[in-house]
Amino acid sequence: MNLSDRLQYWDKINRAKTSPKNSEAWDTSLTEFLEGERVSNAFGEYLLIEKNFKENYRAGKIYLNEILDIEPEIFSQLSLSNPIPNLNLDKTIFLDIETTGLSGGSGTYPFLIGIGFFQDGKFCLRQFFMPDYSKEKAMLSDLTKLLKDYENLVTFNGKGYDIPILNGRFILQRIKPNFESQSHLDLLFPSRRFWKKRLKNCSLLNLEREILGIERVMDIPGYLIPQVYFDYLKDGKAEQLKLVLEHNRYDILAMVGLLAQLGKILQEPEKLEILHSEDWVCLSRHYFYAGDLARARTCGEKAVQKNSRDEIYTEVNLHLGKIYKKLAEWDKAERLWHNLLLENSGFRLEPYLELAKLYEHKLKDFRKAINLVEKVISNVNTSISNNFSLESLYYRKQRLLRKIELNS
Repeated sequence: MNLSDRLQYWDKINRAKTSPKNSEAWDTSLTEFLEGERVSNAFGEYLLIEKNFKENYRAGKIYLNEILDIEPEIFSQLSLSNPIPNLNLDKTIFLDIETTGLSGGSGTYPFLIGIGFFQDGKFCLRQFFMPDYSKEKAMLSDLTKLLKDYENLVTFNGKGYDIPILNGRFILQRIKPNFESQSHLDLLFPSRRFWKKRLKNCSLLNLEREILGIERVMDIPGYLIPQVYFDYLKDGKAEQLKLVLEHNRYDILAMVGLLAQLGKILQEPEKLEILHSEDWVCLSRHYFYAGDLARARTCGEKAVQKNSRDEIYTEVNLHLGKIYKKLAEWDKAERLWHNLLLENSGFRLEPYLELAKLYEHKLKDFRKAINLVEKVISNVNTSISNNFSLESLYYRKQRLLRKIELNS
């Protein structure tokens, strides 16, 4: 955002804050128009809109109740850096916010906060709407009371956007937030881990389209949402607010669908024919970094079987070679690296080096090892980026020559 945009943005906020408001107007016409109810507490009032979806509601290819068939410990595998011990859906809340700006910061207000959770055979979706800036504390106060009842939080890019904004507003309103006591699963990260190789674009909208098979109709683009709220504050235009509410609902339902699909992949991937070879590679990498080498191997071998794209064939096999090496399955590793050497797709450094290490350290065949090292030296480019590799190769060659001499 450049200086001109920032000045216009702050001008809109200041004008909106000073615009006269008719409390009765939003109590009757806006409440009825948005099909909500006026809620009051010690700090003021706000608008609450609630929609309930039956568990057999279909979000594209996924029914909401499919997520209930997945064991809670399966979901715990989705967060590698900070594992969630038990993501029980009865204690889990889905959250998404709409704000007055897209860049964040202390001047960004969350004017709509969507919350979703499973309860009594349905998925409840509540939306806290702030009719004007003076209603923020009332809205946040009731939100934090609701959050106290839930141990887990699910968002999409919430760690980078939603939660920092809400924490900032809680602090400014002198309300103690509950996010620190909750386990937080941000679906952006497992979504990238599982689908970025195939999709490249892992925005929620694209994942919803490509993974869940949902094409939104009459959806308002996210970048227009702040302007809709400014127009409402300025002159009471509420027509577009319904589109904002729908956009927020779509986002939350999409999160439920994505979590269900991720859970199904981890629970029984072999039953999902829709998985592409790139998805099997990503799943194998997931298990590899999680330390589950047996499953990493199975998924890697599945990726090789399903692979039909030459550009990832070598990458898949090199990854599988690392797994065989970790598992000390040397026969499989040797065959795989030899097959890569027979390719006509150009020189590959890694299979030469891995075979050289295997022959030197495991099989003690120093002559085979030195032949491979010499081939590498003759093929490695002597540019600056390869200087270290070239130096280490000469060192390895001299070491092998000494070993050959000692064993002759």
